Amino acid sequence: MNPILLSIVLLVLPYLLGSIATAIWVSRGLYGVDIRTQGSKNAGSTNMFRILGFKAGILTQVVDIGKGTLAAALPWLVQVIWLGQTHIFSDWDMEMQKLACGLLAVIGHIYPVFEGFKGGKGINTLLGMMLAVNPIAAGICLLVWVVALWFSRYVAVASILAVGSYPLYILIASWYRGMEANWSLVVLGLGMLALVVFTHRSNIQRLMSGTEDRNKWFDKLRKG
Repeated sequence: MNPILLSIVLLVLPYLLGSIATAIWVSRGLYGVDIRTQGSKNAGSTNMFRILGFKAGILTQVVDIGKGTLAAALPWLVQVIWLGQTHIFSDWDMEMQKLACGLLAVIGHIYPVFEGFKGGKGINTLLGMMLAVNPIAAGICLLVWVVALWFSRYVAVASILAVGSYPLYILIASWYRGMEANWSLVVLGLGMLALVVFTHRSNIQRLMSGTEDRNKWFDKLRKG
């Protein structure tokens, strides 16, 4: 394959996939409103669930997770389908390439070219990316998210802790296997954490001032 074409595919396509502004397009196309003007004004599934209901929320969540998975899978698809080979890259190198493409999709979700660079916070797209990159790590991150949401009742807190568990997982898994940690993956993981903290900066400000809304998803279970 032409190296220039390959670079375009692995740099531009993940960003364009991420720029599919699901919440905005669903809210505008099916409900006649721009979700960015409603509720928390975030173009994400949590706000869609809260404002437009279950169907709108689940549709947004599925598509946003799917685009992250597809974007992160692009290096593998190029290697197997286009180049016809399966072992061009080592497992670590492939994981790094998947992470890089997935992060481009997350950036596209946050700054979608199709919607004036004003999108959501990227958590579902991050989850989709992790499902393609490292399903075990994705499961651990999801578990951390659920536990953190249960105890804190804040989606922002749960999201930050869940993403922060990935670089920690890399370190612990490497130690458990008796291998040297791949510090490039750790740095990428810390970069993911920094990006999530940045996109949730308004939530952090509200948490500090005591005005952040508590999530009510688990309230019925807590009451038994």
